[in-house]
Amino acid sequence: MARGLLWVTWAASSFLFACGGQPPPPPASPPPEVQPAAAMPQNEPVESGKDCVKAEGKCGGGVCDVSVKNDCDEAVHCELAITARCDTQGGTSDASGGDRVTVAAHAKGEVDAQVGCSGGQIVRTEVQRLSCK
Repeated sequence: MARGLLWVTWAASSFLFACGGQPPPPPASPPPEVQPAAAMPQNEPVESGKDCVKAEGKCGGGVCDVSVKNDCDEAVHCELAITARCDTQGGTSDASGGDRVTVAAHAKGEVDAQVGCSGGQIVRTEVQRLSCK
């Protein structure tokens, strides 16, 4: 009887040793969420102030990128002004910036502007004005 009990004890300990006695690994983490397309900035028409100049741009994160298509018979000078809404511990504030570009007749150009919030987070960026003359 002792010999049988010894064999059962040996078999049980061998089984536990072979199986490792460890819990199964944790399940794999879910894949990271992808931002919906609506959250990504998309090109939108921008009023240029001149009929023969078409513009479109996108803004986000303190930056606005505007494409200008000059269909006029002469070069145009365009000034871009942008604003950003900043969320700080003391409330909200606005920051502004801008840039300018000259676009030759019947050509395309780009004008980009950037602003930053000191001590806060940018919650919205938008074109305030594009003026082409």
